[in-house]
Amino acid sequence: MAFDGVVPPITNLKVDVKLSENDNFIHIRNIEALVQGRRARIYNQPSVTTTDGQVLEPWFFEDVGLNLGVLSLKRRKTAFRCTFRE
Repeated sequence: MAFDGVVPPITNLKVDVKLSENDNFIHIRNIEALVQGRRARIYNQPSVTTTDGQVLEPWFFEDVGLNLGVLSLKRRKTAFRCTFRE
């Protein structure tokens, strides 16, 4: 998979996603791929509380009623959490 300068080429893509019928939470169990030869993984959780007690808001699409939760991206030996706000 190649993108026009935004993201480096992605290979060996594997996806495991499930939609929860109760709350429209799109559970990303695992999205895994090689990015520039390094393994990267994306997954999500319905909510996350940081070590300092801050609750991260889920990424929710009101117009279609879908909840992506809080996304996490991991690369080999480094990890960070990200959340999207309007």
